[in-house]
Amino acid sequence: MNYNCSIRDRPSRPTPAVGTTDWDAVLCLNGVNEASKVAIGYDYLTYGFSIDTAGKVTTRPARGTGGGVHRSTLAAEFPNWTFDWSFGWSILNRILHGVGIYP
Repeated sequence: MNYNCSIRDRPSRPTPAVGTTDWDAVLCLNGVNEASKVAIGYDYLTYGFSIDTAGKVTTRPARGTGGGVHRSTLAAEFPNWTFDWSFGWSILNRILHGVGIYP
């Protein structure tokens, strides 16, 4: 099975007067069962950009990550939930690169 999917995001920030502005995002694919308060993390992509005082933008393309920051944020905000991060497939990468999820 082949999925023709794309992700569109148009973040922007003004040119900083001093220093560099870094912007990062994490796209997460989670399964959530609200009744049992269980969340399963399937996959994570991190991407972003930096912009310097000259207005030069340096992008960071999407790459698969472990989602550590996202996981710790969820666990802190929902202490009564159970989180399962052991799922090892790279579903988002497969979708983004047009590779079927199922054999």
